[in-house]
Amino acid sequence: DLRKIEHKLTHHQRIGLKYFEDFEKRIPREEMLQMQEIVLREVEKLDPNYIATVCGSFRRGAESSGDMDVLLTHPSFTSESSKQSKLLHKVVEQLEKVHFITDMLSKGDTKFMGVCQLPDKEDGTAYPHRRIDIRLIPKDQYYCGVLYFTGSDIFNKNMRAHALEMGFTINEYTIRRLGVTGQSGFA
Repeated sequence: DLRKIEHKLTHHQRIGLKYFEDFEKRIPREEMLQMQEIVLREVEKLDPNYIATVCGSFRRGAESSGDMDVLLTHPSFTSESSKQSKLLHKVVEQLEKVHFITDMLSKGDTKFMGVCQLPDKEDGTAYPHRRIDIRLIPKDQYYCGVLYFTGSDIFNKNMRAHALEMGFTINEYTIRRLGVTGQSGFA
């Protein structure tokens, strides 16, 4: 039993153990809609110039999801920007302030991985804790990111193959015409 050696586990492992049963459960679409509402409302409160999109299986219309994947951008952050001016940190802090984010697995300038939970139900029972990832993407790369992180993996592979047939390359950052060498960016 891992709980007996919990002191030897990494932070990630302790969080995984703490919420193991919750993380094993799929998130029903109805719950995802409530989670999306909180995220979008709090992001809007911070600054209406933010754009946030819940991606993954939720955006593909699935009836349940394994976790919540949020993409975030702001017009002040482009691929030419030297720094992100704490845009992601502000959003995470706001979601912690309203007790939506309960635990952090990792937090950098462009990616947050953590745990969230909806407020208790009307009858007082608690919702399960859920995994949440939030990525900050430069504004000029945002919609390629939305496409990529919406997926699925098979869709992305097919999209890349089709782009190549059409003389382009596509990834989570950009779509570019192939140059004469057959590599992106070389004319």
